[in-house]
Amino acid sequence: MMDDRKRARTITMLLAAILLLAAFMIITPDLAKQSLTHDEGWTMWAIRESLPTTTVVRVADDVHPPLYFLLADVWAMLTGESAFTIRLLSALFALIGLAATYTIGRQLFDRWAGLFALTILMTASFFVYYAREARMYSLLLALGALTTATYLDWLHRPTRTNNIRYALAMALLMYTHYVGVFIIATHLLHLLLTQPYRLRKPLPYIAALTMYVPWLPVIIHQIRIHPDGSLAPPLSTDVNTLAALLLVMTSARWGLLLLPFVIGRGLLRLHDYRREMALIVLWLVVTPAGLLLANLVFPIYQQRYTIAILPAGALFVGYGLRHISPRYIDLRGRVLPLGAIVAVVLTAWIANTQLRMFYYFWFDKPPWQPVITQMIDTRHPTEPTITNFADSSVVAYYNRQFDIQQGITIDLAWRSWTPDEIRDLMRVFDATPLVWTVMRWDAPETWDTLAHLNATHTVGYRDSVQNILFYRFDQIGDDVSPLQFRFGDVLALDTGIGHQLFARLGESFCFHVPMIAQADVDDAYDAVVYLTQGYHTVRAAWRGAIGTHTQGDAFTLSPCIDIAPDSPRGPYHIRLAIERRGTAERLPLLEGPPHESRFWGYAFIMGVVSVDE
Repeated sequence: MMDDRKRARTITMLLAAILLLAAFMIITPDLAKQSLTHDEGWTMWAIRESLPTTTVVRVADDVHPPLYFLLADVWAMLTGESAFTIRLLSALFALIGLAATYTIGRQLFDRWAGLFALTILMTASFFVYYAREARMYSLLLALGALTTATYLDWLHRPTRTNNIRYALAMALLMYTHYVGVFIIATHLLHLLLTQPYRLRKPLPYIAALTMYVPWLPVIIHQIRIHPDGSLAPPLSTDVNTLAALLLVMTSARWGLLLLPFVIGRGLLRLHDYRREMALIVLWLVVTPAGLLLANLVFPIYQQRYTIAILPAGALFVGYGLRHISPRYIDLRGRVLPLGAIVAVVLTAWIANTQLRMFYYFWFDKPPWQPVITQMIDTRHPTEPTITNFADSSVVAYYNRQFDIQQGITIDLAWRSWTPDEIRDLMRVFDATPLVWTVMRWDAPETWDTLAHLNATHTVGYRDSVQNILFYRFDQIGDDVSPLQFRFGDVLALDTGIGHQLFARLGESFCFHVPMIAQADVDDAYDAVVYLTQGYHTVRAAWRGAIGTHTQGDAFTLSPCIDIAPDSPRGPYHIRLAIERRGTAERLPLLEGPPHESRFWGYAFIMGVVSVDE
């Protein structure tokens, strides 16, 4: 009997090791193929050539705790700061999360349930995507699972060692991401439902809180400087958000994941695993419910924040697969376990389906590297380049890799610029044959710069990635290609940029925007105009209906904006956006002819208004 148990344990451990190796092979082939995302670029800046204290200072001015960035900093010292090596760290965290999920499956049910759960989790598209990203989400998943594993050890054997392990795991979880508090809340609710008397001795929770106290002042600092949360727009708390979460968690194949319960005995055995299933259900529900409820007051919800509940879903399906009826068949004198065969085939079906759904849910990352290398190959270092990207941006990372600013470069990112200062600076290039710009479309100085260059040059090269424009302006010759803008395929702007207008405080400011309907336009769109000062400070606003137009109609939008008499003087920028009435949906602003259009955000900055008394 003992030999059989050892043999079974050895087999399952060997299978777990094989599955972890397979997971590594699924995750790693694409680590270096795709460019970094915006958030990954910030990670590379946070850990760049810095001491741990510097990394903590940088992270403290963001919206996240520091653990992932400190670990990535140390890792970068050992392996270098390439996209592959930093993403490899996330892959290793993901493997730890898989191993911890297997351990929980063994603790709650048995080793086979753990193996099934491991297989389901490692092929989930949500898991694979963030296992390849240089952010803290795979670490969040790993520590969420490890904390739950140590919770179960402490629950069954509250020894001093288990108290320390559980407390340390909770502290590390909270130093990874603030949503870790919902995992801890899951444990507390489970404890309240199953063993409430254990709450009389909350030693690990007190110890974890004590270890977290040093970071509490930083949390207050982060809330003060980021009252609206992260820069990523939060999702709303509604049915659509819940449906989207269900789809991504199940790879849109929730019926297939429930099939083991239809053909197996999992539902019939639930009464034998009441406490275990209570933990799994709470694990699945508490984090998204807590985030969505908090989102009603403080908009913070992002789908990726729920990644720590993925192991719970995998364990739930693993339990169902483990309890497929253990029937046997006699095949030519050989007895075969039919139930086990069905479970393995169904697991393979689920795993294959989840992997095939990956590219349905997760699009390719922005092509930073190919766009930048093409620009570098096209540009000669003696051709001047104007830039204004931040050091923490992803384009700054590739600048360090490929030296976008090689040769003659004017960097505007180091301070704010007035329109007059930009105009004076750009006059230097009036007679320059070729001028490159690598600039952010959401910065006012970009529009001021490009307006001047567009008046003296023509567009000879255009490209863009996310919020960065890669443009070259050539001296005007026979082929004139000025900047040309349109809102989606609906409205074209029959005007340029760089207009110089004047207004007085306390009076109405009126101006005209000629437009052409590119398609039939129903009465469902509003024009929204803002007068902004500095980067995005709104001083006055106007909203009006676009009206109904047929394709080809030329019409003029004529806003009149009241400027408060107590508004500050100075230059304002005119920003125009087109919104679908009753929604927050805005039409994208595109530049260039249809065959090479580039995305310029959602607001057209048509010029500058000098506001005085």
